[in-house]
Amino acid sequence: MRMHLLLTLVAWSLCLLGGCAGGLGGSPSATITNAKLAGLTFDGVRIDFDVNIKNPSSRPLGLDVLQYQFLNKDTGEEAFLEGSLTDNISSQVVGPRSSRSLRVPATLSFPQLLEALDQGRLGSIVSYRANLQLMTLPQPTTAAAGSQTPAPLSLPMSWDGKFPIPNIPQIELVNLTWDDMGLISLRGKAIVRVTNTNEFDIDIRKFAYKVQLQGATLMSGGLSSGALLRPGQTREIEIPLRLSMLKLGAAVMDAARSNVAAYRIKGDARVVTEFGDLSFPFEESGK
Repeated sequence: MRMHLLLTLVAWSLCLLGGCAGGLGGSPSATITNAKLAGLTFDGVRIDFDVNIKNPSSRPLGLDVLQYQFLNKDTGEEAFLEGSLTDNISSQVVGPRSSRSLRVPATLSFPQLLEALDQGRLGSIVSYRANLQLMTLPQPTTAAAGSQTPAPLSLPMSWDGKFPIPNIPQIELVNLTWDDMGLISLRGKAIVRVTNTNEFDIDIRKFAYKVQLQGATLMSGGLSSGALLRPGQTREIEIPLRLSMLKLGAAVMDAARSNVAAYRIKGDARVVTEFGDLSFPFEESGK
Protein backbone atom coordinates (compact mmCIF):
# COMPACT_ATOMS: atom_id res chain seq x y z
CA MET A 1 0.00 0.00 0.00
CA ARG A 2 2.83 2.38 0.89
CA MET A 3 4.67 1.53 -2.32
CA HIS A 4 1.52 2.17 -4.38
CA LEU A 5 0.99 5.57 -2.70
CA LEU A 6 4.64 6.49 -3.29
CA LEU A 7 4.45 5.61 -7.00
CA THR A 8 1.26 7.64 -7.37
CA LEU A 9 2.89 10.72 -5.80
CA VAL A 10 5.94 10.36 -8.05
CA ALA A 11 3.74 10.08 -11.16
CA TRP A 12 1.76 13.20 -10.25
CA SER A 13 4.97 15.14 -9.55
CA LEU A 14 6.43 14.22 -12.94
CA CYS A 15 3.17 15.19 -14.61
CA LEU A 16 3.10 18.58 -12.92
CA LEU A 17 6.77 19.34 -13.68
CA GLY A 18 6.99 18.11 -17.27
CA GLY A 19 3.42 18.20 -18.51
CA CYS A 20 1.18 15.30 -19.34
CA ALA A 21 -1.55 14.41 -21.81
CA GLY A 22 -4.10 16.21 -19.68
CA GLY A 23 -2.30 19.53 -20.20
CA LEU A 24 -0.95 19.90 -16.64
CA GLY A 25 2.31 21.31 -17.98
CA GLY A 26 0.96 24.88 -17.94
CA SER A 27 -0.79 27.29 -20.27
CA PRO A 28 0.81 28.73 -23.43
CA SER A 29 1.67 32.44 -23.48
CA ALA A 30 2.89 35.07 -25.97
CA THR A 31 4.92 38.22 -25.30
CA ILE A 32 6.12 41.08 -27.51
CA THR A 33 9.84 41.46 -26.81
CA ASN A 34 10.62 44.28 -29.25
CA ALA A 35 9.17 46.48 -31.99
CA LYS A 36 11.21 48.10 -34.73
CA LEU A 37 10.27 50.64 -37.40
CA ALA A 38 11.25 49.34 -40.82
CA GLY A 39 10.70 50.57 -44.35
CA LEU A 40 9.94 54.17 -43.30
CA THR A 41 8.85 56.33 -46.25
CA PHE A 42 6.75 59.45 -46.76
CA ASP A 43 3.83 57.14 -47.63
CA GLY A 44 3.91 54.74 -44.69
CA VAL A 45 5.88 52.62 -42.27
CA ARG A 46 6.20 48.94 -41.39
CA ILE A 47 6.47 47.97 -37.73
CA ASP A 48 8.12 44.61 -37.07
CA PHE A 49 6.99 43.04 -33.79
CA ASP A 50 9.18 40.33 -32.26
CA VAL A 51 6.89 37.84 -30.51
CA ASN A 52 8.01 35.05 -28.21
CA ILE A 53 5.60 32.12 -27.77
CA LYS A 54 6.03 29.69 -24.87
CA ASN A 55 4.37 26.30 -24.86
CA PRO A 56 4.92 24.52 -21.51
CA SER A 57 2.28 21.87 -22.23
CA SER A 58 2.89 18.36 -23.52
CA ARG A 59 0.91 19.02 -26.68
CA PRO A 60 2.31 20.74 -29.83
CA LEU A 61 0.82 24.16 -30.51
CA GLY A 62 -0.14 25.18 -34.04
CA LEU A 63 -0.35 28.90 -34.83
CA ASP A 64 -3.49 29.93 -36.69
CA VAL A 65 -3.91 33.70 -37.11
CA LEU A 66 -2.79 36.96 -35.48
CA GLN A 67 -5.24 39.81 -34.99
CA TYR A 68 -3.96 43.35 -34.39
CA GLN A 69 -5.43 46.65 -33.29
CA PHE A 70 -3.77 50.09 -33.09
CA LEU A 71 -4.96 52.82 -30.71
CA ASN A 72 -3.85 56.46 -30.50
CA LYS A 73 -2.62 56.90 -26.93
CA ASP A 74 -2.73 60.71 -27.12
CA THR A 75 -6.41 60.94 -28.03
CA GLY A 76 -7.67 57.76 -26.38
CA GLU A 77 -10.06 57.25 -29.27
CA GLU A 78 -11.16 54.01 -30.84
CA ALA A 79 -8.79 51.90 -32.91
CA PHE A 80 -7.49 53.59 -36.07
CA LEU A 81 -6.26 50.36 -37.62
CA GLU A 82 -7.44 46.76 -37.30
CA GLY A 83 -6.65 43.63 -39.22
CA SER A 84 -5.36 40.08 -39.16
CA LEU A 85 -2.33 38.19 -40.46
CA THR A 86 -2.07 34.60 -41.58
CA ASP A 87 0.99 34.66 -43.88
CA ASN A 88 4.00 32.91 -42.30
CA ILE A 89 1.89 32.28 -39.17
CA SER A 90 -0.59 29.52 -39.95
CA SER A 91 2.22 27.14 -40.94
CA GLN A 92 4.18 27.54 -37.68
CA VAL A 93 4.11 25.01 -34.85
CA VAL A 94 5.55 25.36 -31.34
CA GLY A 95 6.67 22.02 -29.99
CA PRO A 96 5.76 20.63 -26.54
CA ARG A 97 7.61 22.23 -23.61
CA SER A 98 9.45 24.65 -25.89
CA SER A 99 9.37 28.24 -27.11
CA ARG A 100 9.61 29.97 -30.46
CA SER A 101 10.29 33.51 -31.67
CA LEU A 102 8.30 35.01 -34.51
CA ARG A 103 8.57 38.33 -36.36
CA VAL A 104 5.19 39.85 -37.21
CA PRO A 105 5.03 42.84 -39.60
CA ALA A 106 2.25 45.44 -39.59
CA THR A 107 2.08 48.11 -42.32
CA LEU A 108 0.61 51.57 -41.71
CA SER A 109 -0.44 53.81 -44.61
CA PHE A 110 -0.06 57.53 -43.86
CA PRO A 111 -2.57 58.70 -46.52
CA GLN A 112 -5.11 56.32 -45.01
CA LEU A 113 -4.44 57.63 -41.51
CA LEU A 114 -4.60 61.30 -42.53
CA GLU A 115 -7.57 61.20 -44.90
CA ALA A 116 -9.85 58.30 -44.08
CA LEU A 117 -9.19 57.97 -40.35
CA ASP A 118 -8.32 61.60 -39.45
CA GLN A 119 -5.42 60.56 -37.24
CA GLY A 120 -2.31 62.72 -36.80
CA ARG A 121 -0.93 65.29 -39.23
CA LEU A 122 2.09 65.65 -41.47
CA GLY A 123 5.27 66.10 -39.45
CA SER A 124 3.76 64.78 -36.22
CA ILE A 125 4.69 61.89 -33.93
CA VAL A 126 1.92 59.41 -33.06
CA SER A 127 2.03 57.53 -29.75
CA TYR A 128 0.30 54.21 -30.24
CA ARG A 129 -0.71 51.12 -28.32
CA ALA A 130 -0.73 47.91 -30.33
CA ASN A 131 -3.01 45.16 -29.05
CA LEU A 132 -2.10 41.82 -30.61
CA GLN A 133 -3.98 38.57 -30.18
CA LEU A 134 -2.46 35.29 -31.35
CA MET A 135 -4.90 32.49 -32.03
CA THR A 136 -3.40 29.04 -31.53
CA LEU A 137 -4.75 25.54 -32.03
CA PRO A 138 -3.41 22.70 -29.83
CA GLN A 139 -2.52 19.69 -31.99
CA PRO A 140 -3.91 16.25 -31.05
CA THR A 141 -1.33 13.89 -29.55
CA THR A 142 -0.71 10.41 -30.92
CA ALA A 143 -2.68 8.85 -28.13
CA ALA A 144 -5.60 11.15 -28.83
CA ALA A 145 -5.62 10.69 -32.59
CA GLY A 146 -9.11 10.64 -33.99
CA SER A 147 -10.50 12.62 -31.08
CA GLN A 148 -12.24 15.97 -31.49
CA THR A 149 -9.93 18.90 -32.41
CA PRO A 150 -9.25 21.09 -29.37
CA ALA A 151 -10.70 24.60 -29.32
CA PRO A 152 -8.42 27.52 -30.32
CA LEU A 153 -6.59 29.46 -27.63
CA SER A 154 -6.32 33.26 -27.52
CA LEU A 155 -2.98 34.73 -26.40
CA PRO A 156 -3.28 38.53 -25.91
CA MET A 157 -0.31 40.92 -25.73
CA SER A 158 0.30 44.66 -26.12
CA TRP A 159 3.08 47.15 -26.90
CA ASP A 160 3.40 50.94 -26.56
CA GLY A 161 5.49 52.82 -29.08
CA LYS A 162 5.79 55.80 -31.42
CA PHE A 163 6.02 56.37 -35.15
CA PRO A 164 6.39 59.58 -37.19
CA ILE A 165 4.31 60.88 -40.08
CA PRO A 166 7.18 62.62 -41.88
CA ASN A 167 6.78 65.79 -43.90
CA ILE A 168 9.09 66.92 -46.69
CA PRO A 169 11.16 69.95 -45.54
CA GLN A 170 10.20 73.34 -46.94
CA ILE A 171 12.81 74.48 -49.49
CA GLU A 172 13.19 78.00 -50.89
CA LEU A 173 15.82 79.40 -53.27
CA VAL A 174 17.28 82.55 -51.68
CA ASN A 175 20.11 83.55 -54.00
CA LEU A 176 21.97 82.38 -57.08
CA THR A 177 25.41 83.78 -57.96
CA TRP A 178 28.12 82.99 -60.50
CA ASP A 179 31.67 83.62 -59.33
CA ASP A 180 34.00 82.07 -61.88
CA MET A 181 33.12 82.68 -65.53
CA GLY A 182 35.20 80.97 -68.19
CA LEU A 183 34.93 79.79 -71.76
CA ILE A 184 34.66 76.15 -70.72
CA SER A 185 32.64 76.29 -67.51
CA LEU A 186 30.74 78.58 -65.23
CA ARG A 187 30.98 78.12 -61.47
CA GLY A 188 28.68 79.51 -58.83
CA LYS A 189 26.55 78.70 -55.83
CA ALA A 190 22.92 78.54 -54.84
CA ILE A 191 21.74 79.53 -51.35
CA VAL A 192 18.75 77.44 -50.33
CA ARG A 193 16.66 78.11 -47.22
CA VAL A 194 15.46 74.84 -45.64
CA THR A 195 12.86 74.67 -42.85
CA ASN A 196 12.19 71.53 -40.82
CA THR A 197 8.40 71.13 -40.74
CA ASN A 198 8.54 68.05 -38.48
CA GLU A 199 8.26 67.61 -34.72
CA PHE A 200 11.56 65.70 -34.71
CA ASP A 201 15.15 66.38 -35.76
CA ILE A 202 16.21 65.79 -39.34
CA ASP A 203 19.77 65.54 -40.61
CA ILE A 204 20.15 66.18 -44.34
CA ARG A 205 23.03 63.89 -45.26
CA LYS A 206 22.67 63.83 -49.04
CA PHE A 207 21.36 66.16 -51.71
CA ALA A 208 22.43 65.41 -55.28
CA TYR A 209 21.05 66.96 -58.45
CA LYS A 210 21.48 66.84 -62.23
CA VAL A 211 20.21 69.31 -64.86
CA GLN A 212 19.90 68.16 -68.47
CA LEU A 213 19.01 69.99 -71.68
CA GLN A 214 18.39 68.09 -74.91
CA GLY A 215 19.72 64.97 -73.17
CA ALA A 216 23.07 66.61 -72.28
CA THR A 217 24.01 67.04 -68.62
CA LEU A 218 24.76 70.73 -68.07
CA MET A 219 25.04 70.81 -64.29
CA SER A 220 25.46 68.26 -61.51
CA GLY A 221 26.54 68.38 -57.88
CA GLY A 222 25.26 68.27 -54.34
CA LEU A 223 25.89 69.03 -50.70
CA SER A 224 29.46 68.93 -49.46
CA SER A 225 28.38 68.45 -45.80
CA GLY A 226 25.29 67.56 -43.82
CA ALA A 227 22.85 69.90 -42.11
CA LEU A 228 21.08 69.15 -38.82
CA LEU A 229 17.77 70.91 -38.25
CA ARG A 230 15.76 70.90 -35.03
CA PRO A 231 11.93 70.95 -35.15
CA GLY A 232 10.83 74.20 -36.80
CA GLN A 233 14.42 75.35 -37.36
CA THR A 234 15.44 77.14 -40.58
CA ARG A 235 18.93 77.04 -42.06
CA GLU A 236 20.50 78.37 -45.22
CA ILE A 237 22.47 75.76 -47.13
CA GLU A 238 25.02 76.47 -49.82
CA ILE A 239 24.96 74.23 -52.89
CA PRO A 240 27.88 74.50 -55.35
CA LEU A 241 27.06 74.83 -59.06
CA ARG A 242 29.09 74.13 -62.18
CA LEU A 243 27.70 74.78 -65.64
CA SER A 244 29.39 73.38 -68.77
CA MET A 245 29.45 76.14 -71.37
CA LEU A 246 30.41 73.77 -74.18
CA LYS A 247 27.46 71.45 -73.50
CA LEU A 248 25.16 74.44 -73.05
CA GLY A 249 26.13 75.84 -76.44
CA ALA A 250 25.65 72.49 -78.17
CA ALA A 251 22.26 71.95 -76.47
CA VAL A 252 21.05 75.45 -77.40
CA MET A 253 22.03 74.93 -81.07
CA ASP A 254 20.26 71.56 -81.11
CA ALA A 255 17.14 73.12 -79.60
CA ALA A 256 17.23 75.91 -82.18
CA ARG A 257 17.33 73.42 -85.03
CA SER A 258 14.41 71.38 -83.69
CA ASN A 259 12.45 74.33 -82.27
CA VAL A 260 12.04 72.29 -79.08
CA ALA A 261 14.09 72.50 -75.87
CA ALA A 262 13.63 69.43 -73.69
CA TYR A 263 14.83 69.78 -70.11
CA ARG A 264 15.11 67.38 -67.20
CA ILE A 265 15.93 68.03 -63.54
CA LYS A 266 16.45 65.01 -61.32
CA GLY A 267 18.09 64.23 -58.04
CA ASP A 268 17.99 62.38 -54.78
CA ALA A 269 18.00 63.38 -51.11
CA ARG A 270 18.50 61.40 -47.90
CA VAL A 271 17.38 62.52 -44.45
CA VAL A 272 18.39 60.81 -41.21
CA THR A 273 15.96 60.80 -38.25
CA GLU A 274 15.75 59.02 -34.90
CA PHE A 275 13.10 56.77 -36.44
CA GLY A 276 15.15 55.77 -39.48
CA ASP A 277 16.44 57.10 -42.78
CA LEU A 278 14.22 58.70 -45.40
CA SER A 279 15.05 58.88 -49.10
CA PHE A 280 13.09 60.85 -51.64
CA PRO A 281 14.13 61.04 -55.28
CA PHE A 282 12.73 63.92 -57.30
CA GLU A 283 12.40 64.52 -61.04
CA GLU A 284 10.84 67.12 -63.31
CA SER A 285 10.90 67.28 -67.07
CA GLY A 286 9.25 69.21 -69.84
CA LYS A 287 9.67 70.98 -73.16
